[in-house]
Amino acid sequence: MVTVERVEHPPWEGDPIIIAVFGGKGGIGKSTLAFLIAWLLGQVGPTLLVDADELQKEGGTTELYDGLEVDAVFDLAGEEDPEKLAGLRTIRGYRFIVVDNAPHRDRKKLAASCAGDLIVVPLTLDPLEAKAIMNSLREIVIPSGRPYRVVISRVDANRKAKAKRTYDSLQLVGLPVFKTQMRELVAHQDAGQLGIPVTEGTYKAWQRPAADARDLVDEVLEALGLPDRVPRPAQPAPIPAPARATSAPRRKVTP
Repeated sequence: MVTVERVEHPPWEGDPIIIAVFGGKGGIGKSTLAFLIAWLLGQVGPTLLVDADELQKEGGTTELYDGLEVDAVFDLAGEEDPEKLAGLRTIRGYRFIVVDNAPHRDRKKLAASCAGDLIVVPLTLDPLEAKAIMNSLREIVIPSGRPYRVVISRVDANRKAKAKRTYDSLQLVGLPVFKTQMRELVAHQDAGQLGIPVTEGTYKAWQRPAADARDLVDEVLEALGLPDRVPRPAQPAPIPAPARATSAPRRKVTP
């Protein structure tokens, strides 16, 4: 059993910082991304994850939370009501509120849930998915006037070159994009099935996706103008090499 120590932060006295995750398309890793952002921000300050996509049963943030086999480092709430979502700023005690939005285009609900400090938009490399996401970006996210940033997600080993071209293209047209890219690895699915966030495992195959998540949330904090950074796991002390054996001088023994 993996042991995760919950960091006890003092209640936050000021307004919460709201990070909304929205893509306008299902199956793009949105809920996994929102879950990891909330998990890592929970190590920085008191964090609330709001599941605004409660209709998604499989792979949603509520299922990921309920399936945890370790103590959560953030709180979870489900909310679909636009009026209540519009009041997230009035919640006290949390420094960060992360909102996992549904992929639909309910503009009233989205206007309420995305009325925060940063909208994170996952963009996949699949042409049809990317087209739907970019349409949502142009029609919903950009007109909202809210700060946003794109994250290229689900990048498999065979698409690194395409991911680089996509990143360069987004920068060329002036769209804000995170440098960190989220890899497409089975580690995320394995972690979910085991009830352990990928950042908490010790498996070698989980190291890169865990590093991606930490680097991305560091960029989120930087985009918000905050000096905080996500804690890194302590590196084990190096094991000293054994001293080289030396041969004792031989003595000739005369019987």
